[in-house]
Amino acid sequence: MEPIYIRKIAEKLNFSLKQINNIYDLQAEGATIPFMARKRKETVLKTIDGLGKLTPELKERIGHCYDATELEDIYLPYKPKRKTRATTAMEKGLEPLAKFLFEQGTGHPDEEAAKFVNEQVKDIKDALQGARDILA
Repeated sequence: MEPIYIRKIAEKLNFSLKQINNIYDLQAEGATIPFMARKRKETVLKTIDGLGKLTPELKERIGHCYDATELEDIYLPYKPKRKTRATTAMEKGLEPLAKFLFEQGTGHPDEEAAKFVNEQVKDIKDALQGARDILA
């Protein structure tokens, strides 16, 4: 299939190019829609199980799901999120610093940022940049 068509399909369905290429490859190899649905269920089950959140009830619910939209709705809360600079900064514990900057608290930003320097935050500049990422 020509790349322009793959891009248009991905755009219309809100899928990535990789997903469309994988679907096209499966179909070209002779895979049927039920086979593709089973493969997606296996991926969903494996991902949720890898997170340690697969309960017997959830596994049964996914197993008895025959609608792709319903399957994706079930999977949505467990789907890995894109990691942004802001989420990385939050994981480093820089939210209080971002709040301080946002509220324009009393005190000097460099002094406040120094409180957050540790193994994950190498220096004051890194702390302030992380706080700015959260605010942005």
